Amino acid sequence: MNEEILVKIYKYCAYQDRSQKEILEKLADLGVEGEEETEKILEHLRIERFWDEERFARNFARGKFRIKGWGKLKIRRELRMKGVPKHLIEIAVLEEIEVSDYTATLEKFLLKKKKELKAAPAFTIKVKVYNYLSQKGFEDEVIYKAMDRLIEND
Repeated sequence: MNEEILVKIYKYCAYQDRSQKEILEKLADLGVEGEEETEKILEHLRIERFWDEERFARNFARGKFRIKGWGKLKIRRELRMKGVPKHLIEIAVLEEIEVSDYTATLEKFLLKKKKELKAAPAFTIKVKVYNYLSQKGFEDEVIYKAMDRLIEND
């Protein structure tokens, strides 16, 4: 294994958790060719704990939910785009996001958007709140339940 490439990929993985897809793209950018060499580097990264796909998925899900307020649909979509296996996506989403925190976050966004639209007709408020929460990645049924509780039916 080329030591220069190893140092660069160590730095890349040490900066933040990476998915396998991101690491493979970086290795290709660094000029690593051949499946055997790539597999050796991946195994080395795994052994040295520079890369762990489950850790990446968990940290990604937790971070995007807590910091950006993303819903589960958006987190799942982004993890799929990063090449994370489906079973690890489900582990990350189900174990890293507490139901009570999820509901509280959704309600916080709902009330904030409703307050911004206070002068609008009730139907307009519902449509805009739904669109906003849907864009954030929250599921339809969760949005509808929260809207039924928190927005008066006119």
